[in-house]
Amino acid sequence: MRGVFPNYKIKHFLQAGLELNTMFAELAAQGTISKWLYPANSAFLAPLSEQKQILRNIAADSGGRPGVLAALVTLEDIFRRLPVALAVLRQDVRGRPGTAVNDEYDLQRIVHAVLCLHSLDVRPEEYGPSRAGAHPRLDFLLKDERIAVETKMTRSNLGPRRLGDELAQDILRYRAHDHVDAYLALVHDPGKYILNASGFERDFPVDATFPVRVVIIQ
Repeated sequence: MRGVFPNYKIKHFLQAGLELNTMFAELAAQGTISKWLYPANSAFLAPLSEQKQILRNIAADSGGRPGVLAALVTLEDIFRRLPVALAVLRQDVRGRPGTAVNDEYDLQRIVHAVLCLHSLDVRPEEYGPSRAGAHPRLDFLLKDERIAVETKMTRSNLGPRRLGDELAQDILRYRAHDHVDAYLALVHDPGKYILNASGFERDFPVDATFPVRVVIIQ
């Protein structure tokens, strides 16, 4: 129940922040009362700060960092709308050919551009931690948000089973990365090799200490 009372203070401030305190004239000489019924400092700023600290404590207790989950949700929303943007890019305009996504490299270029609109520090092809003597590279690292972003594109030899194995290996690798606290995989499946996309996305375990999002667009 912690934090409930400050919420009511904030609610009252938002509803009646300009309402005057009827006791002000009588007690003003004592200097201990505000002319406002709900002063900004005590009714809004202080409880808001307390609520923020509660959220920070929850994030710390779960092993996460403040802002990581919010950034993941934002990226997921953006990538869910990507098919519309790709359809726009494919269109011919005044005799000029559109831009098609023919392979994973085309997809990476578009995703890179989208990430640059969202984040100030996007690092393409960042090296990951060593595994079996190799240093695999992740597609993108959002340095400030501490999120690894991978792009995948299904094809005849990259169906659901092999794709699932690759994503599971990615998650294991990036958990060990010094600058990664979360992982997002964007899977472009134009050939609809994945028949149950929503079920495939839910197959990956929910882990508060290392949030994972798999977004499939078809």
